Amino acid sequence: MAPPPLQRPNHRPPSRNSDLKSKWLLGALAAIALLLAIPNIAAILMMATLGLGLPVLGAGAAFLYGLAALGGARLLGWTGRRSLRLLGGGLAVLAVATAPGALSRWQARVLEEKLRTADVARTLQPLAKTIELREPFISVMPAAPFESEPCGRECRALLMSGEVEWVRVVRQATQADLASATRFRMAAGAACPAAETGHGAAARCVLVAPDDGAPAALTVDATFLERAAFADYRSSAPLAPDLRYGRRLTATMHGAHDPVFVRTEASADVVTIPFLVWPASRGMSSGGYEIWRVRQTIAPLSLAQMFGALGYARSMELAKTLSQGSANIHDPPAPEVVNRAASALDLPANVAFNRTHLEFANRWIARVVWTKPLPPQGVALVRRILLEPRMAWFGALDRLLTRPEVAPTVLPDMLNLLETRKLTAANDATRLSLIALRGLSARLLDPHRARIMRIAAGHGPNADAMREIAQRLQ
Repeated sequence: MAPPPLQRPNHRPPSRNSDLKSKWLLGALAAIALLLAIPNIAAILMMATLGLGLPVLGAGAAFLYGLAALGGARLLGWTGRRSLRLLGGGLAVLAVATAPGALSRWQARVLEEKLRTADVARTLQPLAKTIELREPFISVMPAAPFESEPCGRECRALLMSGEVEWVRVVRQATQADLASATRFRMAAGAACPAAETGHGAAARCVLVAPDDGAPAALTVDATFLERAAFADYRSSAPLAPDLRYGRRLTATMHGAHDPVFVRTEASADVVTIPFLVWPASRGMSSGGYEIWRVRQTIAPLSLAQMFGALGYARSMELAKTLSQGSANIHDPPAPEVVNRAASALDLPANVAFNRTHLEFANRWIARVVWTKPLPPQGVALVRRILLEPRMAWFGALDRLLTRPEVAPTVLPDMLNLLETRKLTAANDATRLSLIALRGLSARLLDPHRARIMRIAAGHGPNADAMREIAQRLQ
């Protein structure tokens, strides 16, 4: 009888039981994954378990990675060595996790090169001294504006460097009450309510200025691009970036037809790393599977890039040193917030407030409401906002009017409003004064007892509203 063949000490034949368990596990995952692909099954599972069934939704991804691991283990582990089986399974899982996302990102880089081939950038000689920046209104096109607020860091740097005399920011919208055109200029020294750079006579700031409608030497259009605008760039290749929207900056000199600057950026959804599949959902319904993607900006673009390419390098260096204000609303208002609110109120009386002017005043109110105590300059600005007839909405100004450091100054003005203006349902300065008076203590109201009683003794809605306050004083 022939002797049994010699075996290596480390050689272990693959266990039939382990292979059988792996196949059963993959079969169970495949069954669950197919069940979740049925329309609305995943949604019903989540609602029935109050969200606790979330791990079950990963059955499709688990089956995919398990199948890859089993295939890799069989490919390298045909000799039966356990180490090779583990290595093969690990490499297969790593390939499935990274290869689709890497391919999608490579296609995004190819798309960026295509977008860059259409760029136009010419240095201006000489530099334009007046600029008009047109962009869609931020509440209408959330992805379109290149600045978080009108005349941001780049705009301020252009003015404070002296390279530009004025900048007009045009916020375009389909609704007339949302559209606005606001002109900005630089001021120096004592003309600045708050210094944005420098000190004393060397202080510089940017203020809202009256607009005579003169055309600008350079017009910059910030355009929002919908998905259809990228029809020529969309690819049908597997795992290609899903283009969602984009933005384009176009700069043109006054009277010229050809632009001096054109550049486009796109926002697309690229495949995530690691690669994942998940039951597709549409609101409260579900059905099928979708590949997880993440939003990525392709060929990113900024105002700083554009103005730097046009030749405003000195201004863009200054822009890097300028503050943009704190993101924490509890911090005091930044100098630029104070300057915009004060200069908007300084506009001539014949200039009607647009939405941007009102926004400047309300930005200051939203910041200063957390500042305690309010400095004398802030108290004076509160009084100006209250008495400004062009103000259409006041934000949280009533909270400022009841402050102990503010009320003694503005209380006579609030009583004047209640005596001279009829109280209506509109949220105007008269109603705001009444709301503030209701929140004041009797100690602050007592010096004006006689006047309050006189108003309450009259007739009309103002007198009816003041009787409640008069009863408190009695």
